[in-house]
Amino acid sequence: MIELEKLSTEENNPNSKDIELQDSLEVVRRINEEDKKVAFCVEKELESISRLIDAILSKYKKETIDIFNYYIEHTTAAYRSEKVDYDFFSALVDENVVCAYAVMNNSNDVIGFCMLEKYKNIRTFNELGDCMYFIKPEMTGKGVGREIVSLLENDAKLHGMKKLVVDISDENEKSIAFHKKHGFVEYGRLKNCWRKFGRNIGIVYMYKDIGTAK
Repeated sequence: MIELEKLSTEENNPNSKDIELQDSLEVVRRINEEDKKVAFCVEKELESISRLIDAILSKYKKETIDIFNYYIEHTTAAYRSEKVDYDFFSALVDENVVCAYAVMNNSNDVIGFCMLEKYKNIRTFNELGDCMYFIKPEMTGKGVGREIVSLLENDAKLHGMKKLVVDISDENEKSIAFHKKHGFVEYGRLKNCWRKFGRNIGIVYMYKDIGTAK
């Protein structure tokens, strides 16, 4: 059991003693002085904090690219035929990207990633958003994809987009069915337009009307 009277709280800080009795100017002054101490403490640990941030980002980048490489090596969901290195992350999240997210579980492991891009990065297409997402194979069918689509839809609306478009390998029937279930409509197919694993494959184009943010 936690004994509240033994907890060390701000009441032990002499600078906050009787603060409730002070006028507003004195309260603000004391708070400002305490905030300065925080900044000073942070400044002393900037290098350590920087290394920690780099380590966290490196972990997320690695896990994101590992997911992408799985789909490259084992499926036609990703169009590439050869694995990419971890530096490819910077190219993946380029200037066309409006938003990008790593999707994590409760253990802070990346279980998927998604991004919303400007369609062809042409100003006249500002109301079109291009979606891409990949989910760890063992996490598919558990609602992750639904949450991702909802997230990207909301971001697209905030950026004034009215339609989302996706292109899908015509072999990826589960993805096609998933998008139909979540409001996407097929608007065209390009048959036998690319090759992977020694066979010709097509592309299915789908879109969804999302309106705009209120």
